[in-house]
Amino acid sequence: MDTKAFMENVRKEINHAMSKAFDKVEELSRLSRLKLKIGSLKSEIRDLKTEMGAYIQDNKKDFQENKFLADKIKKIKEIEKVISGMEEEIATLKEKGEEDEVPDEDQ
Repeated sequence: MDTKAFMENVRKEINHAMSKAFDKVEELSRLSRLKLKIGSLKSEIRDLKTEMGAYIQDNKKDFQENKFLADKIKKIKEIEKVISGMEEEIATLKEKGEEDEVPDEDQ
């Protein structure tokens, strides 16, 4: 095989390899774009559900006849009471910790 034929063969192989690499990059790029769009749409769904929940919570008197929603609203109130109790406990512990930090005059 002469040098010219060898170089032509190398050029063809390089072109083929580059073409395969470009196709793979293009495929990965398309996949990434689709995944980003899916993530964005899922985020939009979560936002809409959050808005729906906030609307129901803000207008709970309108949904009292719906047992499912009334039960969820009741559960939220119960959880809010538990959180409030825990926050009070944290405040008490912080106050106690601050009292413990006061240096004794004897030292």
